[in-house]
Amino acid sequence: MLSAPDRNARRLKTLFIVSLTLYIGIQVWLVSSPIPFLSDSANYVRYARLALGEHTYYPNPQSLYSAWIVAPVYINYTAVILDVFENTYVILWFNIVLNLVQLALVVLIVRRWYGEVAGYVAAFLYMLYLNNLGLVMQNVTELMFGIFMLASIYYYTGKKKTSNAILCGIFTGLALGVRPTAMALVLVYILIYLYDLYTRKYEHKQIALILAGVACYCFAMGMLSKRNIGQFEYTSTTGPSNLIMSAIPEANGVFYGQFFKTDSTYRAISTYPERDKYLLQRSKQYIAEHPLEWVGLIPRKIYATFVFDGWALEYLLGSSDWNLNTYLKGDATVKQEFQHLPVLTQVKFWVFNVWQQVLYGVMMVIFLYQLYRLIRATGRREEYLINLFILVGVGLSIVSSVGNPRYKYNFLIAAILVISPVIAKWLGRRAHAISMPD
Repeated sequence: MLSAPDRNARRLKTLFIVSLTLYIGIQVWLVSSPIPFLSDSANYVRYARLALGEHTYYPNPQSLYSAWIVAPVYINYTAVILDVFENTYVILWFNIVLNLVQLALVVLIVRRWYGEVAGYVAAFLYMLYLNNLGLVMQNVTELMFGIFMLASIYYYTGKKKTSNAILCGIFTGLALGVRPTAMALVLVYILIYLYDLYTRKYEHKQIALILAGVACYCFAMGMLSKRNIGQFEYTSTTGPSNLIMSAIPEANGVFYGQFFKTDSTYRAISTYPERDKYLLQRSKQYIAEHPLEWVGLIPRKIYATFVFDGWALEYLLGSSDWNLNTYLKGDATVKQEFQHLPVLTQVKFWVFNVWQQVLYGVMMVIFLYQLYRLIRATGRREEYLINLFILVGVGLSIVSSVGNPRYKYNFLIAAILVISPVIAKWLGRRAHAISMPD
C-alpha cells in the first residue's frame, strides 16, 4: 500500500501528464489559425528576409543603414527557418518547441533544487501563465532568450565541472545575442564570485571559464558582423534608442516613437552607428541638464512595467487589437467598439485578463514574500542567484529604457524558480494537516 506522500506524488504526476497533453493541444490549435505578424514580429521577419536576399547572414551589409542591429542570434535563427520552409508561419510551430523546452528547463531546475513536488508546482504555474501561450503566436525573442537564460543557470548551478562552466558561458553568450538583458546574468555571476573572494572561497576557475565561454560567442558573432558591416556587433544596438525616449522633454516614461519621425538631425543620418552616437550624445546632455526630470520618470516606468501583465493575451483572442490596457485607457468610442465585438470574444477577453491579472498578482506577492524571507534569514545560494538576477535585470531595464509590461516577462519566468518551492511547502503542510488523525 502506498504512503500518503507517494499517493500525492502519483496524483501530481498524473495531473501533470494530462495538463501537458492539453497544453500541447491548445498550442497546436492556436497556431493552426495564425494572425498577421505586426510590430517586432513583422520586423524580425523582414530583417531575416533582407539577409537571405543578400545571400548572407545577419547583420547583412544593408543592415548598416537600418535604425539598429537587433537580436543577431534570433534573426539568423528566423532566417534559417524561412530559408528551409519558405513559410513565415512555420515559425509558430517552432515556437511550440521553444515553449516546451523552456517549460522543461524550469521543471528540471526546480526539481534539482527543491524536489519533485516543487517541480510539478513550477510546471503548473508555467502552464497557467497565459502570456506563454500568447508568445507562441508571435515572432519575438522572449522564448529563445528564456531558454538560453535558464540553460545558463542550469549549468551554473550544476556540478563544479569544466564542461558545465564552459556551457554556462556559451549559453550566457547566446542569450546576450538575443537580448542585452543577459548582461545582468554576467554581472550577477561576477558579483557572486566577488562575494566568494570576500568570504575567502577562492574559486577562480569557474568564473574564468564562464567569461571565456561568453567571450567565445562575442568574438565569433562580432567577427561575423565585422565581415559584413565593418562593425563588431554581438548583441542588439537598441540601447541608445531606448535611452533617448526617457531623455527628451516630451518623455513620459513609456514608449514615445514620435521623436524618431520628427527629429531632423536623426532622420538625416544614414547609418545606425552614427545615429547611435547622436542619440547617446543627446541623451547624456539632457540627463546632465535635467537630472531630476530623468530620475522622476522612474516611478512611471515601474508603474508601466509592473501594474499590467496581459500584454500577450490579445493573440489568444485571434486579434492583435485588444488588450486590457487599451480598453481601460480608451475613451467612450473605444468602449463602444468593444461592445460591438462578438459576445464570445468579449467573454474570452475578460476571462483571460482576470485570470492573468490574478495569477500575476499572486506570483508577485509570493515573490516579494520569499525575497523578504531571504533578506531576513540565510537562504540557498541558488535563491540569491535568482533574486539578484531579477533585481539587477529589472534595475538595468528601468534605468536604460522605458516602462513596458513585456520587459519583465523573462524575470517572471525566473521568479517561478523561487516561487514554486514556497507554494510546494505550503501544499505539503496542508496535506500533512489533512492526513493527521483527529
